[in-house]
Amino acid sequence: MSQETNLTAIKAAIYNALKTAAASGKIKLNENISGVDGICDGFLPESIGLEPPREKAFGDFATNISMKLCKNYSLKPLELAEIIKDNIKSGIFSKIEVKAPGFINFYLSEDTIYKNAKSIISLNENFGKVDIGGGKPTNVEFGSINPTGPISVSHGRQVVLGDVFSSLLEFTNHKVTREYYCNDTGNQIKNLGRSVVSRYREILGEPVTFPEDGYHGDYVVEIAREVLEKYGEKYRRASDDDSEAITVFGDYAQKKMLKEILDDCAQLRIKYDTVYSEKSLHDDGLVEQTLDFLKKNGLTYEKDGATWFLSTKFGDDKDRVLVKSDASKTYALNDIAYHKAKYDRGFQYLINFLGADHHGYTQRLYAAIMALGKDRDSMRILLHQFVTMLRDGQVVRMSKRAANFVVLSELVSEAGADATRYFFLMRKMDAHLEFDINLAKSQSTDNPVYYVQYCHARCNGILKEAQSRGYNTDINHIANLPDETIKLLSSPEEMDILKKAYELPKIIEYAVKNYAPHLLCHYAEELAKLFQSFYTKGKNDASFRVVTDNRELTEARLFLICVVMITIRNVLGIMKVNAPERM
Repeated sequence: MSQETNLTAIKAAIYNALKTAAASGKIKLNENISGVDGICDGFLPESIGLEPPREKAFGDFATNISMKLCKNYSLKPLELAEIIKDNIKSGIFSKIEVKAPGFINFYLSEDTIYKNAKSIISLNENFGKVDIGGGKPTNVEFGSINPTGPISVSHGRQVVLGDVFSSLLEFTNHKVTREYYCNDTGNQIKNLGRSVVSRYREILGEPVTFPEDGYHGDYVVEIAREVLEKYGEKYRRASDDDSEAITVFGDYAQKKMLKEILDDCAQLRIKYDTVYSEKSLHDDGLVEQTLDFLKKNGLTYEKDGATWFLSTKFGDDKDRVLVKSDASKTYALNDIAYHKAKYDRGFQYLINFLGADHHGYTQRLYAAIMALGKDRDSMRILLHQFVTMLRDGQVVRMSKRAANFVVLSELVSEAGADATRYFFLMRKMDAHLEFDINLAKSQSTDNPVYYVQYCHARCNGILKEAQSRGYNTDINHIANLPDETIKLLSSPEEMDILKKAYELPKIIEYAVKNYAPHLLCHYAEELAKLFQSFYTKGKNDASFRVVTDNRELTEARLFLICVVMITIRNVLGIMKVNAPERM
């Protein structure tokens, strides 16, 4: 049985029930509704909403489809729901019931639950994978921080979100390229160069005035010491414009900071497939080519000596300057050229992760890709909120090295990569995140990442104990246990665990389609909670213990342990959080 069976089969059953009812004359589309075989135009199985009810008493899945379609058939929701129910032909249910005002509740049969669970074991590391990408080439750009200083914890949240979402896309058969866009040209690099020049001359005892828009923090002094060692006192004396010193020092500094940023990302298990240089857009002539493209297609105009992009034509709130009156190119033009280059490289789907402070940037970029002749839906911009660090309930002081923000590497060194990744992920990306350092470091069940990891370690420990008592815990043996043995898992607690584990493919698909990677954390904690409740019962009630002298029941429960362990391991694997064997 495929891991997509439950949702797919139920939706197909509902769809076919409508067709059957129409064929028998029990329902008929209104005259003003067009359709074929009694189904209105554009309505497909995937149009059917199907969710687990909030209360277990209402089944395993529920749909409100009759309330959505009833007017098309001039029926009351309850009437249409009863007709759909009576025309469903499927063996995967133990019961189907209709509840006011028109919900249809589905209860999976025990045989279905057992078959689902067996597929978890047989699929093993592939459990949870669903093909919704069809191998589509997808560019995920995230963490594109200006290489003018260390990476902050807020940008750290972005790189984790981008990396985990990339893993989700890979798990759903998208061909993903993780990309870092390096802003290695322009005013920010010149300002960095000026900052280093000032600190360099300070070290040499020269009187300096630090640039008003310069970069502060000890890291600038560190770079200044390095360039002094590299270049000696060559640039000790200020020239009329200092352009050579600013260029040399700015280039050195941005390369050093980029390497440091990428090294800090690697500490968090993040490796980029591509680092794309903004400077290369100019060097390769792509900026000029993009400008020519826009001009030839009538999407620019001249005003006040500047060249403007007619972005309001594509829904932007105002037109954007591409070339200033002094002939300098704007970031808006560079951004259009960069995204044109993405499409030209063969990517069919673009995803950009940006901080919430880029909210005003999004409409401009959507206008840009539409001007390039691309569908708006071929790109998605995802904004994340920022991070506040807490220790002992108080906001953590700013980092001395960075001068005005907390450096990511300091957090990873203290809290560890596992906790850092998990905590950055566990809230909706559009919600502000309070990162409690004390909680992240604690080895207690109050710490959510520890709680989930401990669930995996405990499962592994149970398998080791069983093995020491002569039980065969090889996964191939567990996968081939007879149905009669697996059916010994009959308590409500055991059935709830099996059903929750099998939700993973649905969670993954929903997380991708709704850009909600935080759901992985919620799901893992829910499954761990169900398992912990079952395990705790076994401490006080021998009938719930896993390893006993009852060989058949023990093997059935070892099957349950493997289901939980595989599921937790796969979820943590997508997060790139370790699944420890012992803790």
